[in-house]
Amino acid sequence: MSRYKSFSFLMVFVPVFLLVLYFNNIDPEKNTEKNVTLRQAQRKELRRKMCELGKETLYGKILTTGKNFENFIVDDSRKILYCYVPKIRLRTYTKFLFVRDPFVRLISAFRQKFQSIDEPFYSNYGKTMVRLYRNQSDPPKTQREVIALGLQPTFYNFVQYLLDPRTERYGPFNEHWRQMHRLCHPCMLEYDFIGHQETLEEDAGELLKMLEVENKIHFPPTKNATTSDFIKEWFKTVPLEDRRMLYNLYKWDFKIFGFKRPDEILDS
Repeated sequence: MSRYKSFSFLMVFVPVFLLVLYFNNIDPEKNTEKNVTLRQAQRKELRRKMCELGKETLYGKILTTGKNFENFIVDDSRKILYCYVPKIRLRTYTKFLFVRDPFVRLISAFRQKFQSIDEPFYSNYGKTMVRLYRNQSDPPKTQREVIALGLQPTFYNFVQYLLDPRTERYGPFNEHWRQMHRLCHPCMLEYDFIGHQETLEEDAGELLKMLEVENKIHFPPTKNATTSDFIKEWFKTVPLEDRRMLYNLYKWDFKIFGFKRPDEILDS
């Protein structure tokens, strides 16, 4: 199978992709005062500076194998590349990605995969968390059983799993919680458009213009919300030292994509 996933029907892909972002967006945040074009320039310049700053750290972790590029969708007919979460020809392609606050993304992954019934994820990941961090040498075989016994993984158990050095000895993080810079390689690819889910409505509109489909596809309005209290509530069970270690694990996602350091949970 090709290392790239190819779609021929952009008119199907783009609206589905944007709607998935919309309905999975926990915490959108509009900023109507900033010019979208200026914001894009700032995001791309920040990406360039942070990649230059961290090149010794970041490039050492990049292996140019097919597995590392499995998150790319390419439409050759329209010369579009999207990384969901290089060849010379990519210089002529419109390359874009959407990112979100790294901690909000982790919360979303935990809610979706471990608070809702998802037996494959429990079998592959949740059972390990129950065994290692809930002291169950013989964890329940199904997620429904573990919930019935009140032993389901907590958010803190999930954080412990991410911080545990043993985790990646058995393989890279799952794409739902792998660092965004490891999924989409922003220091290898010079993206034409970097969208944030926190400014989803405006960014989606600008992207549709760039793809020249703004008259054919319309995006629904989003609702404003704040993230600070939301993140505090989720991290209240996580010890301060672990919060700081988790930030260090995802710090390049914060830095490269311009997300504010969550001082409110890291400094007290």
